[in-house]
Amino acid sequence: MSASTLDFCFYYFFLNIAADARVAYDSVASMSWAQSANIPCSHVQCDEGKPCQRCLKSNVTCTYNRPPRQRGPTSKHVQNALSLQSQTPLDPNLGLPIAPAPAPSYVQEATSPVIRVPDSAARLESIGPLDVVSLLIGDFFNFLYALHPFPEEAVLRERLRQRHDLMDARFVALVSSIVGATALACPRNARARLLDAQQFGPSADPASFVNRCQQVCYEARGPGYLASITLNEDDAATSYFLGLIEASRRRLSQSARYFSECITILSTTYQPNLTAHDSGRRVFWAAYMGLRMLVQMGSVPKSALAANISVPLPAETGVNAGFNMAVRIYASYWKLVLGEDSDSSLGRREALAESKKSLENVLLSVPPIPSAKYQQVDPALGGDVDGDTNFDIQRVHLWISALATRSYLVAKSINIDGADMHQERLDILREMLKLLGGVDRNCVEWNLWNLVSKAGQVISICIGESESFIAVGERVSGYINILDSIDSTTDEESRERLWETFSKYQEQPPISEGLNGDIERPVKRQRMENF
Repeated sequence: MSASTLDFCFYYFFLNIAADARVAYDSVASMSWAQSANIPCSHVQCDEGKPCQRCLKSNVTCTYNRPPRQRGPTSKHVQNALSLQSQTPLDPNLGLPIAPAPAPSYVQEATSPVIRVPDSAARLESIGPLDVVSLLIGDFFNFLYALHPFPEEAVLRERLRQRHDLMDARFVALVSSIVGATALACPRNARARLLDAQQFGPSADPASFVNRCQQVCYEARGPGYLASITLNEDDAATSYFLGLIEASRRRLSQSARYFSECITILSTTYQPNLTAHDSGRRVFWAAYMGLRMLVQMGSVPKSALAANISVPLPAETGVNAGFNMAVRIYASYWKLVLGEDSDSSLGRREALAESKKSLENVLLSVPPIPSAKYQQVDPALGGDVDGDTNFDIQRVHLWISALATRSYLVAKSINIDGADMHQERLDILREMLKLLGGVDRNCVEWNLWNLVSKAGQVISICIGESESFIAVGERVSGYINILDSIDSTTDEESRERLWETFSKYQEQPPISEGLNGDIERPVKRQRMENF
């Protein structure tokens, strides 16, 4: 055998030895601390007996008797999780803690059983003093309830009295969303409420307070609330009011998501029928109108909402009468939404004609705009609220919604028929001028963002170039500019000066004879109950 061959054999022999040594080292190094504690019994084949059978056969000491030791004290988060796991039953389907029992339906008793939530959950005190929360809840029912008629006041008050926030996190989320929407609707009123509470001091800021309400609501709901199989009307209403807050701040895409979420919660197949009662129907149709409004404004595509809905309207009692009228206004053109995608121009024209006729029939029963201004009262200063204020706000809302819908149909007529719609556009502007020229501040301030958005939609569609359009359009644009400045101004003194400007603007003489005539149509109206 040659020297070179021997060298190669020795090289190959030592190379294999090095490879075997490397494999052995890697296998030991890859073992955990507990595994390497009993290397003689080759833990891979160990039966974990004490001692194991392999060590008995090999006549060696079995050292596999040291379980991994915990380093340091148990984490506080781990302790809380173990404590919660021992107290809260698990959902058999998801393996997650069951959410608090469904809060009582608005048509049920306020004393329905609920499940206590962890002590770390948000409380109503996280929003602010309970007296401030109670006052803002009262403002909601005095000024906004006709527009958003849920939940029932008596039931909500009883749940507040029984401190359901200590037992039901969903109730905390619902109340915080209502309080936030109320504070944002009228910052002047909210600031007065906050100044009365020593907790906030002279620098009380309604915007920061609304942010706090939103944060409390988010914490109370938790990150996985939509995964719960016990979603109820409280969850849907909370999503609606969060959408209302986003819409008031002109974050319309976020608002559309919350409104859609509200409808989804109420329409989920594995839920009980949440729209079987008036309470669930009100929440559903309020979210429906919110999405319709955003579609009219071009903020979301029409595909965001189904055209024809089979959910019945609430019973025609109390504030439901005006609420149902608003729903009918927005639902009047559902055939147009269906027919707009038709390949036949005749089909689109027929759908447009039916939508116009349907809207005209709805407007026959809409009550007139109050012609006389009501005496202003400041609830923040302890004044008594006029019993008709809630309904007056609803009347203004009905008419601004009707004018916005009429202008929406005008835009569709121009696109589908190519018609100029000169007279209809002028009539809409004249009625808008009548509305803004005689409306009371209380009827505007609590729904300001809605009026400004819809009035801007009307002026963008209906303005024309003729002399009559220019005269009316400039006056209406003046009102809208003032109201838009009020809505976007956070300084209270500046807002008050702008309101004074608005009041003086209303005192201007009519542009021409008959221009500011009665907004009512000559057709005899069917007056609504409670109006």
